[in-house]
Amino acid sequence: MNKKSLLWVLTSAVILASCAGDDHGAGLINETGRYTLMSSGMEREYYVQLPTGYAPEGEAPPLLIALHGAGDSIDGWLEGGFQGDGLLRLTRDDAIMVIPNARVKAEGRRIWDPGTETDYTFFLDLLAELDQRITYDKRRIFITGHSAGALMTQELGCRFGDIVRGIAPSAGSITSSVTPRCTGSVAVLHMQSDADDIVPMAVVTGTRDLWVMYNGFDAGNSRSGVTGECVDYSTPGSAYPVQWCLHHSTAHDGHAWWAKADEVAWNFFSSLSLEEPTSESPPGGGNEQLKIVFPMTLSVTVDFPEDMTKVLRAGLFLYPQGSQPPISGAPLHMLNSAVELGDPQPGTRQYFDIPVKLPSAEVLPKTYALLLAVYVEGGSIPIPTPGVDLSVVYELTINDPEAPVVIEDVLYLQTI
Repeated sequence: MNKKSLLWVLTSAVILASCAGDDHGAGLINETGRYTLMSSGMEREYYVQLPTGYAPEGEAPPLLIALHGAGDSIDGWLEGGFQGDGLLRLTRDDAIMVIPNARVKAEGRRIWDPGTETDYTFFLDLLAELDQRITYDKRRIFITGHSAGALMTQELGCRFGDIVRGIAPSAGSITSSVTPRCTGSVAVLHMQSDADDIVPMAVVTGTRDLWVMYNGFDAGNSRSGVTGECVDYSTPGSAYPVQWCLHHSTAHDGHAWWAKADEVAWNFFSSLSLEEPTSESPPGGGNEQLKIVFPMTLSVTVDFPEDMTKVLRAGLFLYPQGSQPPISGAPLHMLNSAVELGDPQPGTRQYFDIPVKLPSAEVLPKTYALLLAVYVEGGSIPIPTPGVDLSVVYELTINDPEAPVVIEDVLYLQTI
């Protein structure tokens, strides 16, 4: 090979190497479609809709992430799906919309898992992937979700308020409302039907109040919100408003995706001011404002099975008298939805004094079916995984909301 040919080869190699390392190489997402990434050793799928006229070198649009409910998938946000494609149509010209799939759990359906680190890691991995493949405005990361997707939306907003600008959950509460430890500042719009039999008002109003307090507002003061069904607890001009949208839909036992949810959520997100992400809590708010009081205790002795995996946490719930396992649906009352049991070992018997908030005097005395749900490694929170998580149902009469409850019998946990 002569010197001229060698020079041509070397020059070509340099050019090729330069192209391979270019940030605008083949790894960019340039069209709407389904994509995958690896997270925690698993392949995870997500769908991306790029807005009309999108260009990587152009103005950075907002990023809207939508989380499906339990048993659903990406398809639930497409035409004909449970939530439908309303948000995809509304954001077509103005935002990048990303719809990830939850993992398939032991019971064979997809569900988000706020009880372990897996889906939090996936969220961060997804953002890291998008950082490399699309151009979006990091000041405008929004999340919405329905049911179990709303629950995950709440948790992501709480944990990553230094990343997420706003959340709009529908029909889902936060699981950490007992001992919340939120970070940063996030705007919240919470949508809920007063006819929801699956996630009823008693479950979600505590989450609403949590956000009102965390964002530094007074639940006794409100004004008109983004639409007629919504009230805004924030003071005028606040960068981190909290809005509560109570509607009356009865479809799917009141648990359907609200017909106005797409428009309401997107109008809310679009109304938010541009703010740099911050790890600071909103002015006048923060975790120190959250006063969750459990004035009573429930004392109980529990037998743990020999074949269980590591216990993560537990929940105590009241259902109608006569309810038999397996119990599904929402409870009449939550005594404590995030009970810390320590590290009980398989095959042991342990005694617990559990802090609880009992039903009000107006409904007592009353007999309930008490459900003790114990969430273990490999299961899911707050919807237990059949064949993995543990539970026991016990008939319990409560007479006085100001008297400790003592269960004399031993409760034997079994796999759900």
